[in-house]
Amino acid sequence: MPSKLEIYMERADAATPRLTEDYRIWTEFLVTVGRVYKHEFLEQAMVFAQRPDTMACAEYDLCKKRIRRYVWQGTTGIGLVSYSGSEPYVRFVFDVTDTGAKKGTLYPDWQYGRKHEPSVTAALESRFEVPGRDGIVKQLVRIAVQLAEERWDNYREDILSAAEGSFLEELDELNISLAFQRLAAASSAYTLMARCGLGPKKYFEPQDFRDIPNFNTVPVITQLGQTVSEACGQVLRRIEAVMKNPPAREPADRENAVRPQPKVQGNPKPQEAKAQENHIGQKSAPQRAWKNPPLFPFLLRRNSRSKLRLIRQATPCIWMAFCIKSTALACLTCICWTPPRRIRRSGLNQKSALPLYFFSNRPLAKIRNSDKMGG
Repeated sequence: MPSKLEIYMERADAATPRLTEDYRIWTEFLVTVGRVYKHEFLEQAMVFAQRPDTMACAEYDLCKKRIRRYVWQGTTGIGLVSYSGSEPYVRFVFDVTDTGAKKGTLYPDWQYGRKHEPSVTAALESRFEVPGRDGIVKQLVRIAVQLAEERWDNYREDILSAAEGSFLEELDELNISLAFQRLAAASSAYTLMARCGLGPKKYFEPQDFRDIPNFNTVPVITQLGQTVSEACGQVLRRIEAVMKNPPAREPADRENAVRPQPKVQGNPKPQEAKAQENHIGQKSAPQRAWKNPPLFPFLLRRNSRSKLRLIRQATPCIWMAFCIKSTALACLTCICWTPPRRIRRSGLNQKSALPLYFFSNRPLAKIRNSDKMGG
């Protein structure tokens, strides 16, 4: 019975030749390369063979400790054959769609937008010395051509030896060089545009990948795939660094920026308008007007000084209301209260006389006589 390593090595050997059977399969593979650009070419080929719709993948320990995402129970990982150690071994990675977010999680993905074009083009220009004044699309194409030429200059002998046994063997060295650089540059530019969401199908035609059938052996496909993977990895890592750590604005820009002026209700007077024009760019306290002032406005503020100032302003009103209430109670007491001595002289019980006196306008003598006569 074959081991797990042997099974996945057979899958890897079978997945590589299928990539160049048709240019449509190759372009679909390039989209996957742009998503998992942090992996090597053979691992990217195995990811495409098992999960072509993978967005971003990482190992279990990386998901749990660094990215802080948990893997759903019952999820099957993507098996990859790694040659980083002394002997090959199988390791499993998990797609981000198969994980859940924890508190403080990090989503291992970034999205490029038109608002990021100035900073991205400047970063790529400083890294690869390719100007971006004509737009990011042309800049990415020029960078892809430059990296393909450098790859041919550095690995020319390896590429020529890998071309033996393929359809490229019938060509001379010049045509092999042209075919390799042309296909590598087109594939790298397609991958970069697909990852940045620039719509590569608008810029590329099937004729741009006409050399695909000539790369029909595993060694020459590996050389082409490694060229595209390493070139795209350099560019996309640089773009990722800019996206996650945008450059700070220059101090001069902050000083020259016009500060927003506070809103003033109604039309200002000519003198006020002139004063506002003379003080543009200077700090001024914002003027906030309450349309419907709340009952306790100091509760809506967080500044303790503002609270104390508002309390001092509200203290006279509260004191005036207290005085009015006290005066009203005193007057009511004087009107309704009957002295105990007067009640005793009248010959009435204090408990029975008070209610009668409160709700009757008759004098106490009449109340006494009516009480003796039985009403």
